[in-house]
Amino acid sequence: HFPEGIALGEKIKGKGYQVYFQAANTLGYSDGELLRLAEAINMAQPAALSVVDTFGAMYSEELMHIIDVLDSNLDKNIRLGFHSHNNQQLSFSLSMQFADWLVKRERNIIIDSSLCGMGRGAGNATTELVAQFLNRKYNGNYDMNIIMDTIDIYMRYFKEYYKWGYSTELLGRPKGFSITVRDVYVAAGAGFIVVLTGTVMTMPGLPKRPAAYGVDVDAAGRITGLY
Repeated sequence: HFPEGIALGEKIKGKGYQVYFQAANTLGYSDGELLRLAEAINMAQPAALSVVDTFGAMYSEELMHIIDVLDSNLDKNIRLGFHSHNNQQLSFSLSMQFADWLVKRERNIIIDSSLCGMGRGAGNATTELVAQFLNRKYNGNYDMNIIMDTIDIYMRYFKEYYKWGYSTELLGRPKGFSITVRDVYVAAGAGFIVVLTGTVMTMPGLPKRPAAYGVDVDAAGRITGLY
C-alpha cells in the first residue's frame, strides 16, 4: 500500500516538512515491488527511505540484495536508512554491514537505534554500539561520554521495570495454548473481519480512505476538512 503512504507524505512535504519514508517489512517486497517503490520515491523526493526489518528476520544476504536494488535505482540525493529488530541478535551486525556497503557507494545513510537497544519485544539496534562503530571506522564524531551518561541517568529505571531483548519466546509461532473468541464482527468500511478475544478493547476503525487525506491548511492558516 505504499502509493497511499507516499501520496500522504507528499502533502506533508508540501507544507514545508522534511519527510522520511519507512518501507515496513521490506523483506516481503519482490524485486518488482522494490523497483516500483524506488520509482515512486524518486518522484516524491523525500529526505530518506528506510529499509525495515519488521520481524527481525533478515540475514546478511537478504539485506545486501535489498539495498543493492534500492541503491542502484534511487536518486543519489535521497538517503537510505535501516531500521532493524533484534529477534536473531543480528541488529548490530546488519547495521555495520549496511554502513560498510553504502559508504563505498557514496550514499548518505541513516541507522535507527535506541539506547540499550530498548524497544518492543526483541528490541532494536543499540545506539552505544552503533555510535562507537561509526566513530571508530568513519569518524562519526558522536560523544560517547554523553551517550553513556544518558544511559546511567535515564535507562536504569526502564531496565528495572521493562523487559526487552532477544528471547527464545519470540522465535517462531506461539503454540501450546488456547484462546477464547468472545465475538466476531465485520468492519465493512475497512474491509476487515474483527475477532475479539478475552478482554481486548478496540479503537475506532478507519475507512479504506482515511479522513486525513481530506484535511488541508491554506496560505492564511485556515484548516479545512475537519469534522
